[in-house]
Amino acid sequence: MFCKNCGAKIADKSAFCSICGAKQDNINLVKTGVNESTDEELYQEDLKKKKKRLLILGAVIAIFAAGVFCVNNSITAGPQIGFSTKLQAILGDAEAEYKIANSLHGAEKFMWLEKSASKGHADAQAELGYCYYSGEGAVKDFKEALKWFQRAADNGSVYGQFRMGWAYSNGEGVAKDQKLAVSWYKKAADNGNTAAMNNLAVCYANGEGVAKDTKKSFELYQEASEKGNLLSTLNLARAYELGEGTNVDKKKAFELYKKVASKDSTLYSDEDKEYVARGIYNVGKMYFWGNGVEKNYEEAVKYFNLAKNQGNMDALCGLGIAYYFGQGVPVDREQGKKLVREASERGHARAKSLLKLM
Repeated sequence: MFCKNCGAKIADKSAFCSICGAKQDNINLVKTGVNESTDEELYQEDLKKKKKRLLILGAVIAIFAAGVFCVNNSITAGPQIGFSTKLQAILGDAEAEYKIANSLHGAEKFMWLEKSASKGHADAQAELGYCYYSGEGAVKDFKEALKWFQRAADNGSVYGQFRMGWAYSNGEGVAKDQKLAVSWYKKAADNGNTAAMNNLAVCYANGEGVAKDTKKSFELYQEASEKGNLLSTLNLARAYELGEGTNVDKKKAFELYKKVASKDSTLYSDEDKEYVARGIYNVGKMYFWGNGVEKNYEEAVKYFNLAKNQGNMDALCGLGIAYYFGQGVPVDREQGKKLVREASERGHARAKSLLKLM
């Protein structure tokens, strides 16, 4: 006979299996004139059933694997997007569609944002608006952008609120209205948007759409800077440098410029990379004039070169001046003119004026 548990051959009428120790249920077969199955036949029959179950399981696994393959290959997405997110997107989940959109660029990003936004996803609506605003994956259309920014803002998107403020501030897709811009910036700022805090601070500093209040402007720059906004940190440094809304503190200004300059620009967006370059230029400027730090032309030239290599036109112009007068580098009037001329040709207003004096 064979063990009912492990299938090993054991002595007939054994109470327990000598291999696995399992208890055996021995049934005394009564001859009835019908051919009863032997233990061997029962074992083989059970084995067939087990094989059948394994085949069915294998088929299910194969079908599932094929499904995974099809889903993964039917959707283009960034490497961070897994199978479950793709499957949810296929089933029409707005959040999954939004996640896929954010892993892509251009037309593919626009397509998924449109799907998600049409289902009422507020952040997708705001980013779809920005696609229309910037022309990423779509034809630039400020009015269409404003429509989606408005929907996003109405659905609670803080970014949408910020973009509404931007649209009214710049008259893009709608008539320019600084008071409405301030209203939207306040909403977004109250919800923690640091870009809105910065822009609201600019409004207070210039008295645009609100009564001029440099102290309030300074406070907003400070709050946004503490939350990591690079542009606000630059503006805060400038406030300390010029004494706008606070006492003049050029040493503090230098420290803040250097804080921005020390950032790894490769980790930031193109917009923030520009701010890092501006920070680097301003560190050079402070060294050049000895503001908040001991005057050092060599250090100034070093920082001007770093900022120039990141596309900063102020640095290009400053480097030209250094060469022209031999400050931190040997005098080279031709090189100085060449650098200032390059800055002028690239639209730098001060460089155009300086070029006339060289």
